Amino acid sequence: MNFQPYAISQSQLIGTYAPEQVLRGKVLEILPDRTALVQLGAQKMVAKVVALQPPLKVGQDYLFQVQQNSNPLTAKVVGRRTEQERTSSSIVEDALNAFKLKDEPINRQLIQAFLDQGEPLTRNAVITARSLLGSRPADVSSGMRAVKWMINHRLPITSTVFHLAGHLMKAEPLSSQLNALTQALDHTNVSTPSTAALKGAVNDLKNIKGEPSLQMATGILGREKTTELLKSFLQEQMPTAQVNSGEIIKFVNGAMSQTDTVNFLNKLHVEIKPDLFLSQFKSFLVSQFAGQASQTIFSGNSDLGLLLNSMRELGFDFEQNLRNQLSSGETLKSTDSLKEKLLAVVQDHQAPTAIKELARDIVGKITGEQIQMVSTDPQVAQFSIQIPIPFQREIKNVSVYWEGKKSKSGKLDPDSCTILLWLDLTNLKETLVSVRVQSRSVTLTVQNDSEDLTQFLKEGEPALRDQLAAINYHLTSVSQAEKIDPQLVKKAQEPLNITNYNLDVRV
Repeated sequence: MNFQPYAISQSQLIGTYAPEQVLRGKVLEILPDRTALVQLGAQKMVAKVVALQPPLKVGQDYLFQVQQNSNPLTAKVVGRRTEQERTSSSIVEDALNAFKLKDEPINRQLIQAFLDQGEPLTRNAVITARSLLGSRPADVSSGMRAVKWMINHRLPITSTVFHLAGHLMKAEPLSSQLNALTQALDHTNVSTPSTAALKGAVNDLKNIKGEPSLQMATGILGREKTTELLKSFLQEQMPTAQVNSGEIIKFVNGAMSQTDTVNFLNKLHVEIKPDLFLSQFKSFLVSQFAGQASQTIFSGNSDLGLLLNSMRELGFDFEQNLRNQLSSGETLKSTDSLKEKLLAVVQDHQAPTAIKELARDIVGKITGEQIQMVSTDPQVAQFSIQIPIPFQREIKNVSVYWEGKKSKSGKLDPDSCTILLWLDLTNLKETLVSVRVQSRSVTLTVQNDSEDLTQFLKEGEPALRDQLAAINYHLTSVSQAEKIDPQLVKKAQEPLNITNYNLDVRV
């Protein structure tokens, strides 16, 4: 069977698959000239059908094994069963036979996991995954969960990534790990420059404010609104600037880094220091919303700003910052993030072993949370993270689950999404907040079975309505459910989230 791409170019397809890989495919349509439209893994393509008995049937699942990664790609059907004989179990059995693997429950589960996610499957991947699982039943159970998460996120099946998944599976939240690290740093008799810097970084987490960065503020306002405001700012504050709409749009859509700002100012032929320009523009943005609900966001009193700033301080953008510096030709400089300080301690031969172990575990946890935020689906965004944030001079854990759509450009669609926030508060105890956004209309439900929050929610509704209206959202309702849905709590707290897009938060 010769495969040609459907809705993608052949050059995009070559290199995607490799010889011996097996994928599950479904025949969508029989076409003229012995061709068929096939859903092969995550791709739709036209297949050139050679002699095959029994013939392919529309709507049926088959296994296809890549034979040659050429132009066009060639593959063969694995297992030629009749429609009555073909079952989910028999498809797995066909893969076992193709790979000449032992027919045992663990191998079957691994193959099924790959096929369920539509991922290319190789004999080596099954053998490698099997070696990671160990032999004890408890290890196999937790290990299988980790492997499924790796497959779901399209991560390589390696020992390093497997152990990273193990960090995520630990029940202890990141806030508890940081509190344990603080105690260890306070009681150690050995101090090195790296451990001293780490201690300062952990303490700084308790003092994070909610004032958004310029890039965060533009994200809240929207790119189009920010572009309009930047044009107004240049006209009012820098009338001699040679304004170019294309350059303004490019700057607003970029990272607004130091290098971006220097290049932008050069294009405008304006002589001003980049830091001063960014500071003045941010002040201008704040002034435009004086007296409005958006002022709460820009003034630093926003919970959203607190959450996002906490993620930045932890180092969720650590690798991206380094990548931006390298791609722009900048000299690498410190990001001052907690993750960078943790890595320095891990590599410090003079640091106490106990502290190095704690630092290594926290690096693994942060990295795992970063991966949790990456959605491999081009249409849907789904992620869950656990973030430690400052609360009354302590570090508290907030679990966040997000599910929504992506735009054609791959960005999150701000018009429709579902958000879950799981909090364990000092006075209100366990609290689940569910937010559903449909066509920019917001429905908010608080689930709490220890306190009656009706009056509190009623008093806070006008302010919330105004803040949402300021960023072009409409608050439909705010209510409380007296019982907490355990399934939603599990969804919000699930450390190894598997993409399924089946969330229902109706109460």
